[in-house]
Amino acid sequence: MLIQTPPKQGDVITVRTSAGEEIVARYVEETDMQLTVEKPMAVVASGQGFGLMPMAFTIPQDANVKLSLHSILFHTKTEDDMARQYLQSSSGISL
Repeated sequence: MLIQTPPKQGDVITVRTSAGEEIVARYVEETDMQLTVEKPMAVVASGQGFGLMPMAFTIPQDANVKLSLHSILFHTKTEDDMARQYLQSSSGISL
């Protein structure tokens, strides 16, 4: 069994919510009750594969968002290709 190290601030993580949403964001911190992420984006399926769109359209796109741990099934490091896509989408810099 592979043991993963906990995420560090700034790591790109994937969060799966109990509502079935998949969110990619930068890890900020975790408490007993909340997971704080920065620049959250929702994973969406399209004709060309998977893409990213803002998690919420009415908040600043660089916002820190606190997610209740009661609504999270899991969070883990994001796969490398999707992490690159997220970094390009959230920063505007091509990698």
